[in-house]
Amino acid sequence: MHITRQSGAMETRALCEQINKQTPTEMMAVVHYTTGCQSGFMCMMFYRRDTHVAEIQMGSAASRVEDACAPDHFDINKLPYITLLAINPESEICPLEGLYPIRGAIGPPYVASRHKRNHSNNNNKGHIHGGHHHEINSHR
Repeated sequence: MHITRQSGAMETRALCEQINKQTPTEMMAVVHYTTGCQSGFMCMMFYRRDTHVAEIQMGSAASRVEDACAPDHFDINKLPYITLLAINPESEICPLEGLYPIRGAIGPPYVASRHKRNHSNNNNKGHIHGGHHHEINSHR
């Protein structure tokens, strides 16, 4: 994986060192990263959200492979999610058309914590957070 700046200059290079966990939708791996003259190991969690959408969580640098996914370098409950989108995804019809009851504050500045996330595949048609009730009408 190559992480580049908006200018196109490469900032970080990461190579998979070992895979610790793998399912069809999630993978935890230790990568060896190089940024400029610095290098080390980092634990990363990859989530497949859809065909053209993925999210990652990146731990802190460790000097040894065996330390990268240890709690002091990687706490899955505290790390932010980074969303990755395909450059030219094919368009498709939204599968969530309809009216849905949503509870919680929806509106600017759209601030929400992404540290606690439900990764189960349940069929809830709304997100409950707080005591407000909003109707959302999705369009294709």
